[in-house]
Amino acid sequence: MFGRVEILRCTSGEKSRAWRDALAGLTEARLIKQEETPRRVAAVYRATLLGSQVAIKVAAPLGVRGTLCKLGLALTRARRAWNGAQILRAASIETAEPFALAVARWQHPSDPSRTLWAELVAMEWLDGRTLLETMARSSAAERCRVARALGRLTSRLTASMVLNRDHKPSNIVVLTPEGNADPTLALIDTDGIRTGVLADRASVRMLRDLVLEPIGVGVPPTTRDVVCLFQGLREGGFWADNEGAVRLFRRQLARSVAEAIEEHGDPTPKVNPLAAG
Repeated sequence: MFGRVEILRCTSGEKSRAWRDALAGLTEARLIKQEETPRRVAAVYRATLLGSQVAIKVAAPLGVRGTLCKLGLALTRARRAWNGAQILRAASIETAEPFALAVARWQHPSDPSRTLWAELVAMEWLDGRTLLETMARSSAAERCRVARALGRLTSRLTASMVLNRDHKPSNIVVLTPEGNADPTLALIDTDGIRTGVLADRASVRMLRDLVLEPIGVGVPPTTRDVVCLFQGLREGGFWADNEGAVRLFRRQLARSVAEAIEEHGDPTPKVNPLAAG
């Protein structure tokens, strides 16, 4: 699957040689997701390595970018995922622990005769249901509990000047069982994490993404869901006790959602994240 593995970075306490050998010796892994465009090939695998369940996120740029990847110079999705996880952990935001970042020759998942230079990141596999699954299949009371936790999480992100450019419900995992009074949420797909972003810009964009994806798959948030989300934002210290600011923000969010749909059209995704769940 992977050949000529070179470890670029390793979490403190993890041994580079052990991860190099483990990745080079990997023969069985479950393909979770695959994507191919004219510019890159990408995939996500689930495997057991060094006694841990891991997600292996692979990105192979094509053309000149592929040459840069071979040299360890391309800022691929894998490297952005590594950097994003480090930003979140520094801000004490729940996310998967990154283990190793590497460059390797990768056997194309659909064409084993073809190999590509790719960067890959091995990260902790987080078990749990996604926020999108919760919205689609859980009770109103459970959705409210999770929405309030989501508001608090989003408030913490903005307070840390962190923007998640892909803050959609399918990229947020609920780690605790249903009915938990204080659900724990974790971010996955951390390649969209950016830091040093002003709170107003970050919060509107992230909350817009939380609304757009459910609309696109036919499970739009209810009025109660939105009320609970705003309660969580308030609990997280997002606003001072100012009803005028809350109303203004609600209007800004509604306008942002409408503009996004008008600009990009139907928000229905090419692949429904609920289809396999």
